Amino acid sequence: SIKQLWPIHFGWLVLMACIAAVVYTVVTKTVFWPVFIHDSVNGYDFLARVIQAEGTFNNSIFDPNYPLYSPRTVYPPLTPLSFSISYMFGHDSAKIITAIFYVSNTLVFYSMLKRYSSHLAAALFSLLFIITPEFAAFSALSSPNPMCTFYSAMGILSLYVWYRENLNSYFVVGWLSIILALWTRTESVVFFAAGGLLILLKSIEQKKFVKLAVYSVTGIGIFFFWRYYLDNTLMVDNPDNIIKHLYWDGEKLGRMMTKVKAVTFNMQFYGILVYLFLGMLAINVYFHIRYREGLALLAVIILPWLAYMFIYYQLDTPYTNDGSVWIESGYKRGLFYFFPLVLFYCANNRVADTVFNKWLKL
Repeated sequence: SIKQLWPIHFGWLVLMACIAAVVYTVVTKTVFWPVFIHDSVNGYDFLARVIQAEGTFNNSIFDPNYPLYSPRTVYPPLTPLSFSISYMFGHDSAKIITAIFYVSNTLVFYSMLKRYSSHLAAALFSLLFIITPEFAAFSALSSPNPMCTFYSAMGILSLYVWYRENLNSYFVVGWLSIILALWTRTESVVFFAAGGLLILLKSIEQKKFVKLAVYSVTGIGIFFFWRYYLDNTLMVDNPDNIIKHLYWDGEKLGRMMTKVKAVTFNMQFYGILVYLFLGMLAINVYFHIRYREGLALLAVIILPWLAYMFIYYQLDTPYTNDGSVWIESGYKRGLFYFFPLVLFYCANNRVADTVFNKWLKL
């Protein structure tokens, strides 16, 4: 009856209508336009088509007599394998897979937010996530980054729920999600480490280390298995451009961080998202220090970002103008993985709890 639906929170209805409109628009754009970005035409989508045609990942692209592979085709295989499923069902384009992940990012993130906050907060921060300009743009392209965003961020959030509530189902979901993230993009190893930190803290608290052992063995095993497969089965030349020893170059770090700052705080790329996070952090810093609230959540945001910066510092490039592509392309898209975590923090802190769970409770 109508009485059961009352009181209706009209702010929530407006936000949900906006979410529906944005999701519809992005999904329509995704499936309407064909694959056209270079990284996919020469990489993920190309490999997916050959997988469908030849029925195997180890296909003629990797033929040593006439190699057609590129750096994009030797990334972890989950993206091209996912795209190939679409072609196996007879679709002309694999971008329906990208659309599915955009919808999944929206729905799962909303459910994660709702676990600790109100429907109004869940709708608001879900909307801020899906309208982030660069993320929305790449969610309409055949890119692996939105897919990796789903697995890495939702995996960490699932492990965080397990850390807080000790629900084994969330541990399993989080563990499997992080494993799938490792199969999607190599840089997701920073979230594998962040998840391991949560599991380590919980294991020390409970004095049980079985979950930590299983998590560590599977994640590390996947990382090394893929390296072995590249070297010994595909036998591809895969220069990783990583300097494999520690060193200090303050000038290089300064040039890199100048480019990082220009990208990170660019509102054209990310809107107000970064500023919102820093503002929330500043407002709540007293509670973090005085009551030690939310430190685990902040740790799985800040520590992976620092590790991500370390990876870029170790790249064999001086970060002059010729090396800016690493930050202006790779890092710019890699920040997507942090957005759900950042917005989850914005919805779950002392100030946000007071605003949404007391003053504006639905």
